[in-house]
Amino acid sequence: MPSLKPRKPQPPAAEPSAPSEGRVEEQSMSAGQNSTAAGAEPETHVDEEMQFRTNPEVEKKIADYKEAHPREVEYFTKLVNQHPERAVNYHLLQKQRQHEIDTKAAMRQMPQAQAIYDKMTPESRERVTERLAEVNKYNHTKRFVAAVFGELNRKSMAENRRMMTAPITKVDLAGAKAGAGAPAPGSEPPAPRAAPAGMSVG
Repeated sequence: MPSLKPRKPQPPAAEPSAPSEGRVEEQSMSAGQNSTAAGAEPETHVDEEMQFRTNPEVEKKIADYKEAHPREVEYFTKLVNQHPERAVNYHLLQKQRQHEIDTKAAMRQMPQAQAIYDKMTPESRERVTERLAEVNKYNHTKRFVAAVFGELNRKSMAENRRMMTAPITKVDLAGAKAGAGAPAPGSEPPAPRAAPAGMSVG
């Protein structure tokens, strides 16, 4: 059963055709914050318009699961039809459990993230603060860790970009060529041994 995930509103389009019977459709999720910690899901915005898209690969996986678990299909179909509020709670319970897993992982990383944050430049700390400005307090721990490591990644990428775009001088090129042509340490051929006295070489 696909989860309902909000997507940013799109401009009105032509009247969509009705989905075929038995067709399962999956929603896309808005990107949310730029960077998240490992396992941390992006912020969702439930007040946004709900839109759906079809993903054949996901539909195939769901169809295979449904075929293998007919009693579960029957149970959840009845749950949605007869007790929709409990069906919603069941779906949200899965997300709440994932939130607990993500938060526990973030708590283990919090000491390192706080130490890194304390040593950041004022500009980097300001960027982290901006990312957290609109974050729900319920998700603050994992968002803080994600924002700190996201800032580290941003600085690392910027440094790599500077290295790759820095101008190369002729001296640098000559040194690189010399280094590339030099034999590896330990691979030099052994020096010729002196011939024993009384023996001619040739």
